[in-house]
Amino acid sequence: MKKVLLLTLIATCCVTLTSFAQQIEKLVYSISKDSIGVEFTTRFTFDDLVQVKAELKKIDAEISYESLKFDSKGYLKQIAVTIIDPKDRIVSFTSGELKHTDRPGFRLRLK
Repeated sequence: MKKVLLLTLIATCCVTLTSFAQQIEKLVYSISKDSIGVEFTTRFTFDDLVQVKAELKKIDAEISYESLKFDSKGYLKQIAVTIIDPKDRIVSFTSGELKHTDRPGFRLRLK
């Protein structure tokens, strides 16, 4: 009985940790007419940044990537960015070298 309980506990921990790791791995951005939220992570590739730029353009917002560094596998390593929202507010930042858990970015309410 103790072995079954221990195996069940181990299996539950593995599933929980796997779920947590998958959440970290996802791209995190939300762009709508009401708000903009982008968190840049080490899971972003150049193509993902192009997609974010295209999504922002659809709502009359602009983003410029002043500086980008990628690792040898093509994943984002460092970023400097400026965004101009539809209300002409400007937000900019420069990250240091990104670690796996870093999520620099911005959130703007448009309404």
